[in-house]
Amino acid sequence: MLWIGLALLTAAVILALARPLSRATGPVSDAQLADMAVYRDQLSEIDSDRERGLIGGTEADAARAEVARRLLQLKRPSGADLAQGGMKPPGSGTTSLRSVQALFAMLPVAGIGIYLWLGSPNQPSQPLASRQAAPDTTTPYADLIARVEAELKKNPGDARGWQVIAPVYMQMKRYDDAAYAYSQVIRLQGESAEPLIGYAEAVLMSNKGIVNDGVKQAATRLLVLKPDRLEPKFWLALGKEQDGDVAGAVADYKAVIASSPPDAPWVPAIKKQVERLESPAAVADTRPVGVPPAAPVDGGARPSAEAIAALPLEQQQKQIAAMVEGLATRLKTNGDDLGGWQRLVRAYQVMGRKDDAVAALDTARKQFAGKPDALGALEELAKSLGL
Repeated sequence: MLWIGLALLTAAVILALARPLSRATGPVSDAQLADMAVYRDQLSEIDSDRERGLIGGTEADAARAEVARRLLQLKRPSGADLAQGGMKPPGSGTTSLRSVQALFAMLPVAGIGIYLWLGSPNQPSQPLASRQAAPDTTTPYADLIARVEAELKKNPGDARGWQVIAPVYMQMKRYDDAAYAYSQVIRLQGESAEPLIGYAEAVLMSNKGIVNDGVKQAATRLLVLKPDRLEPKFWLALGKEQDGDVAGAVADYKAVIASSPPDAPWVPAIKKQVERLESPAAVADTRPVGVPPAAPVDGGARPSAEAIAALPLEQQQKQIAAMVEGLATRLKTNGDDLGGWQRLVRAYQVMGRKDDAVAALDTARKQFAGKPDALGALEELAKSLGL
């Protein structure tokens, strides 16, 4: 099909170029020459009459157009002229025939020569089906990213460049780079919804779902710019849960549910989260948010909050006490878990072990000495519990 198409294209080009050569050529008869001279004299007379004022401009233009039409009509050969031999038929001249033959020979040869010079005839075939099934993996994707990064290094004020490369970093799971790119967009273009959302998501992914101060600030600004967006409300609720503010988290989660359509896909998951936080075992949950329950050392299955709530009261208290002790043991080896300390203090207070709650609070303060944010969160917890 390719060669047929090329042949048809070549023929079309040759016909277009050969068409002028097919026009009638040859001498004009004496009668036609005489008529042409008469019409030319008439045109001159019209111009003379116009200059002397014998006819007006409109009449002169109309007369001149009519004479010109007759002159043009006279120059076109008629069938009778051709039959009488006064003019030669198209293509009858030897020169025209040889010109057409030269075109037929020259164009394909010239085309092949240009292709051999500029083309790549030695390239292997690339069938369409194989190219669709196996995309080219040699595309220098990393090189393109490197070029953009080099340009941004030279021109860090290119907001459009940061805006383009930020989602690419997210797809490549380079979350720290994505967060930095979104922060540059915010710095250069000002705060707007999409860069703030991108920044918060990148930070969350980088921190394994932990809501830090950067996410909280982005969520707060988003609520100012877009009060109807549900993402910042959920992030702030998740942050409160991670900080040990169960009541605040539950209130925020319920606000998200109230603002969502009843059939929204995320509503059932948030309702389960609220049920878990309102259960008796929630205050003693030793897991960081998002981490599934681990099996205990004896190999038995660790009960969930729902399972604990279904137990008799005495067994609930034993199970909760065991979980609280497990949390306290874990914090002795990993004391940097602020949310864990907050849950431990709250659990001791709920269980009526106020002295243990105060002791845990003092230990947490020592652990986070020199960290104003963590100490501020602990002070707010102490005030809310009356410790």
